[in-house]
Formats: sequence, C-alpha cells, structure tokens
Amino acid sequence: MDRRAWRAVQIWMIIVIVGLGVVGAFGRVQAVEIVEGGTIAAGQTIEDDVFIGAENVLVEGTVTGDLFAVGGNVRINGTVEGSLFIAGQTLSVNGDVQGSVYVAGTGATLGAASRVGRNVYFAGYGLETQPGSQVQRDLVATGYQAVLAGRVERNVLASVAAMDFSGQAGGNVRADVAAPGTTGLMLVTPPGAPASIPLGIRVSEGAEIGGQLIYVSPERQDDAIRAELDEGIVFRTPEPGARQQAQRRDDRGIWFVVLRWIIARLRDLVTLLLLGALLLWLWPRWLYRAADALRDQPLLALGWGLVVWLVGLVGAAIVAVLIVLLAIMLGIITLGGLAFAVLGIGFSLLGLAFTIFWLSVSYLSKVVVAYLVGRWIVDSLSRREERPLEPVAPPGEVGAEPAPRRDIEGRSPAQDGWALVVGVVIYVVLRAIPILGWLIGAVVTLLGLGAMFMGLRDAWQERRGTRAA
Repeated sequence: MDRRAWRAVQIWMIIVIVGLGVVGAFGRVQAVEIVEGGTIAAGQTIEDDVFIGAENVLVEGTVTGDLFAVGGNVRINGTVEGSLFIAGQTLSVNGDVQGSVYVAGTGATLGAASRVGRNVYFAGYGLETQPGSQVQRDLVATGYQAVLAGRVERNVLASVAAMDFSGQAGGNVRADVAAPGTTGLMLVTPPGAPASIPLGIRVSEGAEIGGQLIYVSPERQDDAIRAELDEGIVFRTPEPGARQQAQRRDDRGIWFVVLRWIIARLRDLVTLLLLGALLLWLWPRWLYRAADALRDQPLLALGWGLVVWLVGLVGAAIVAVLIVLLAIMLGIITLGGLAFAVLGIGFSLLGLAFTIFWLSVSYLSKVVVAYLVGRWIVDSLSRREERPLEPVAPPGEVGAEPAPRRDIEGRSPAQDGWALVVGVVIYVVLRAIPILGWLIGAVVTLLGLGAMFMGLRDAWQERRGTRAA
C-alpha cells in the first residue's frame, strides 16, 4: 500500500471509529508527545500527554499525562496517570487509569485487572466489564448492548437495547432498554462487533446494587431480575408524549419516514456542496493549506480540533461575562450611556464571532475533510503524479528543508470540483449510518477544526516570515 493510500486509510479509520468519547477537557494545556509505531513498551515512561495511533496499539508502559489512543486494535495494559481517550474497533483496558476513561468504538472491554480512578464513558456497539474490574465513580454507556460484571463504586447509567448485569454497583442502576423480542433495532452490525445478547434487561442472582434498580422499557421485565435488592425495583415506561409522537409517525407510514430521511440527507449534501464551492471559488489556497495540514498530521489535527472546540465554547462564555462586568462597572461610575454602548457593541461582536465559530464547527470542518478524501480518490483514479518537493529554507534559518506541498497550479477546477463532490457524498452516506453516524460527524468536526487552525497558523507564519525578509 503506497503512502497516500495509507494516509487515506488512517484518516477514515479515525473518522469511522473514533467517537465523542472525547468530551472532557485537556487536563493541562501543554506540548504533547506523538508516539510513532503504536507501542509504548513495558518499563518506558513518558512524562507528558501522549498521542498514539496505529492499526495495532499496545501500551504497557507509563504515561504521566493524558493518553489519546486511536487504532483498529487498541490494548492498554500499562499505567495512565491522567485520563484515557481511546477509540477504535476492538478496545481493551487492563491497566491502571487514575483519571477518567472515554471510550468510543465497536467493542470495548474493561479487563479483570483494570482500575479506573474516576468515571467511564462509553459510546459504541458493545461494552463489557469483566469480574475484577473496578470503576471508582460512575459508569455511563450508550450503544447497542452492555455486559457488566465488574464493580462500580457509585452509579451506572446505560442507554442500550440490551443489558446483562451481574456485577456490583454502590449506588443506583438506571437502564433504558428495549423490549424483549424487538426486531430491527440494529440495521448495521459494525465489523468486529462482540456477540449479540438478547434484547432487554437481565440481572443475575449474584448481582449487588446498593441503591435502586430503575429501568425504562416499553414492557415490564421483572421476571428477568433475579437479584434481591434492598432498595427495590422501579419500572417506568417511555414518556407518554414520545410514545404518542411515535404512534403518529407510524400512522403516516414508512414511506413518510423514508422521504423525510432522504430530504434531510439531501439538505446536508446541498449545504456542504454550496459552501465547498464557495471556498474553492474565493479562498482555494486556504482550503488547500488546511487539507494538506490534515493529510500530513491527522492525529495532531485531531488534538488541535479538540482544543479549538473547547476554547471556542469556554471562551465565548468568558467573554460574555467580561462584557457584562465591564458594563456594570461603567454603570456604577455613572457612565450609563457608555455601559449600554459596551453591551450593544460587545455582544454584537461576540455574536458575529460565535456565528463564524458555529459555521466552522457545523459545516466548514466537514468541507475540509470531505475535500481531502475526495482529492485522494480523484487523484488515484486519474493516476495523477505528484511533483517532487523543492528544498526551501525556513524564514530566518540556515539550511534547506522540504516545504509542505502547496500544489495549487497543478490542479484544475474540474479536479477540485469532482474531489469536493466525491468527498461530500461519502461523508453524507457515512453520517447516515445508525449509531456510528453521530460519532463520524463528531470526529470529522474535530479533524476539520484542527486542520483549519493549522492552515491559518501556517499562513500567518509564512506571511510573518515574508514581511521579516
């Protein structure tokens, strides 16, 4: 497999299998270590936050910061002193994580030797916690099934179609589950998925629950609950309003549902194509630069995307508070007119900035990733040869280094147009996959945001170097 094809596999592997388990903030804002090869050997200690990605990832050493691990088959057997962000197809944690664990993928297992110092968040097809595994706080799972045989010191919250519980929970267990015998809930079974368990909830005789067992289901399933629970069992049906809405939808027929789904996908397709065409027309160099940054450093783009997302949300809230405080201070010193001006101008500028940020998160980030993938495919089909890089000395430094490829002149508008169309169609199709669709959209957003930031940073550095020269 050539280098370009392998880069394409890496990007789409990340997109398809990484989830929004990455919902926490960075523990520290600092430089990170990027590990090549996919292995941190036993006895090796990395005193920093770590990004590691490969088809097969094995961590047996120690990471003193946060660990971001992405791959097809990921095994964490070592020690993570921060939090663990893990995503892939087959995932296994059998070590000590002192922070929280954020998991997204097809199948994930907390092994018998695993110990999580805080919380576990899972999104994907199936989660299994083996006997002996320990979670010191809460466990939250969403997906198709959960097989829980380990210990959770506090609460368990699961929104799954099927759940087997035979472990221990110090607090309450709440589960939203399907009715036994329901069909058609999983339209697509992801590759590498664990063996399916029957729909509904089952609690074994030896299970221990310190609080209440609360389960929400269309049907009562008390017969499947064998354990003796001191706090009792609470059964609830889905919200009446939701049930009535579902009934109205059923009365309209399946064709109405299908038609509405098709219209929604077409709306996404047209919106992304229009914005992409606008970028290719007005700012093609910026789009090329962002796509090249993502092609060259996909994992770094993923990390920067998370930073941009967090800074955008938190920063908007902080700026809003500062505007209000400044207006209050001006009002106190009797500059009431100036206070109203600060509020009006401040929130107008903040609204404009947040609108641009929202547009980047919702659409522009998807356009960047879709264009890059479409460009790979179009170039491969047309057998287009890349021109060799010319050595260029960085501004202010002695010595020549290969400059990042900015192959603008060699691309025709037709090639760019087809690349955009192919990439957007692929994204819209993948985004429509049940359960994994929102995971795909989330990770595409992070990758695109990171690429946009890296592209703007490179442009600013080049302009600064040109002015200095």
